[in-house]
Amino acid sequence: MGSDTAFNDRINQLAGIGIRSDIICEPWWTWPENLGYFKAIKYLPNAPVEFIEYPNELFDYPGVTASQCITDYTNFYNTYKGDTATANIPLFGPSFSDNVSGPGKFIDSGGYDMTDKMDYGNLHCHPGGTYVEGPQGGGNGISLDADINEYHLINQRNKPLVATETGYQLPSNWQWGVTESVTAKYEPRVFMWYLKKGLKYTYRYELINDNNSHAGAVDYYGILDSACGRRPSFYAIKNTIRLFNDPGPAFIPGVLNYSLSGDTAGVNLQSMVFQKRNGNFLLVLWQAISSGTCNASPEDFNNPPVAVKVTVPGMAGGTALGYSPSFDSNAVASFPGVDTITINVSDYIYVVEITPAKTNGILIDVYPNPCSRFITISAQVNITSLAITNILGQTLYSNKYNSPLVQVDVADLPPGMYFVKVNGLEKEKFVKE
Repeated sequence: MGSDTAFNDRINQLAGIGIRSDIICEPWWTWPENLGYFKAIKYLPNAPVEFIEYPNELFDYPGVTASQCITDYTNFYNTYKGDTATANIPLFGPSFSDNVSGPGKFIDSGGYDMTDKMDYGNLHCHPGGTYVEGPQGGGNGISLDADINEYHLINQRNKPLVATETGYQLPSNWQWGVTESVTAKYEPRVFMWYLKKGLKYTYRYELINDNNSHAGAVDYYGILDSACGRRPSFYAIKNTIRLFNDPGPAFIPGVLNYSLSGDTAGVNLQSMVFQKRNGNFLLVLWQAISSGTCNASPEDFNNPPVAVKVTVPGMAGGTALGYSPSFDSNAVASFPGVDTITINVSDYIYVVEITPAKTNGILIDVYPNPCSRFITISAQVNITSLAITNILGQTLYSNKYNSPLVQVDVADLPPGMYFVKVNGLEKEKFVKE
């Protein structure tokens, strides 16, 4: 870092293809050099550095005391936040390898609440070969909830959390691991579970194997092997990103009303819902269970899928596609109707992409329906004009827009049925309660 031009060039090249970096500033990389680098790249196209991070697991280094950490953290914070060139780059908080009791030991040894010295809390929550939703999914034998609670000892005002280290390893010459197929199942589940628990960002550890350091400790964490060969976990993550990718400005997602039924007792069935800007919903289902052993010779569990009936009221005329991104890049099923469909849910995520019915060839959705105050109108194309009429055809609201998603306050409308007309097309009805 700092004066390492080869490293800096690589960071800038990655930014050129849309990959921005979190830079961890270790003590042996002098901070003045780092600060000079951040100042130099601040105004480059694509803003190569998105986040800055305190030294990696500093309190866990042998002989490093809490008082030394406090001095270093304070100097670090004042250096970057006190300079206008770097003040607006968000700072990830201190990290701990001992996430069972690291923050507590830091407090007990003379440390203090670090909320004011971070923009995000920072977890290193490797599940250690266990399933992320389970009692040891937060790392070092504790759950993710316990890991979060421990970190809040130094994040008492609950700054948003990120995970800058997490992932799964294959067995190495001295370290236990899981099979490649289990990593492919677990990786998308990690991202889903962290989102469900409120984590803002997740950094997967690690991109490529490092076969020449740490006596094998990090040899087999890579989603690429040391020769850049792509492992099943690489494709699982790539397929998931491609399926959920939806670049564009922030918008207010709608609500998908659905229910799940079937013989799901004891399978720990999980579900999440996302929406894209074109109005499509992504319903994610999986069994949050162990997929295999973690040891020197790991094995896969042959977990049977569970038949789950998904009922989506109000979607008459809609269609859906089914995806299993852990193992497939394309859709594995299609559903001509989505009022009620049955899906075999296994121990890897299954994504149902639901396309609501089209109106006049353009997909339009109005929700919630019925509504009490706000309605959201989404379309496959930009909404340029929108009107709300009553059953007599009288226009009660009209406006011009340039967005595929529009929210309207209808609190002043009396209860009854109304119609939304988008871009002069046929009306879509909704009920005001």
